[in-house]
Amino acid sequence: MTSLTFQENVSASTQTINGISMVGHSIYACIEGGTDTAVAAALLENKSSGCAWNGAPR
Repeated sequence: MTSLTFQENVSASTQTINGISMVGHSIYACIEGGTDTAVAAALLENKSSGCAWNGAPR
């Protein structure tokens, strides 16, 4: 991994945080480097299954 931006919306409602629209109780991670599989495994290992996600892999 060469770059990481991570933010979390802990409120129940959708909020815009640093210009990113995030659904309630969700995370946003923008990562450069590493494989999609390695990044996904790290996120799933460290966040609960009750956490929503924003966006899609690009």
